[in-house]
Amino acid sequence: MNLVGISLFLAHAEKMLNQLATIIMDDPTQSFDESHKRDLVKVIKELSESRQVVLATQDEEFSDAVQDSCGTKVAVWKFAEWSEEGPVIEAR
Repeated sequence: MNLVGISLFLAHAEKMLNQLATIIMDDPTQSFDESHKRDLVKVIKELSESRQVVLATQDEEFSDAVQDSCGTKVAVWKFAEWSEEGPVIEAR
């Protein structure tokens, strides 16, 4: 079901090309196999050419693949732990 939702979302985002400057996805690969993850990395690389893409994921392999594919267009932050002040965020 996740794949269908992401497909519909991205198709709608493509139609609204001039209206959406930022695309946000929360844990988009939670039910994807490796092949679908690779395909999504390609789509994200394409989207990042004309938009800001924000991803939240716990899938480190997916995060690494996006970073490898998009190069310097990607900034990766990791939530290392929680403290009394809130999350501790580290640049990767």
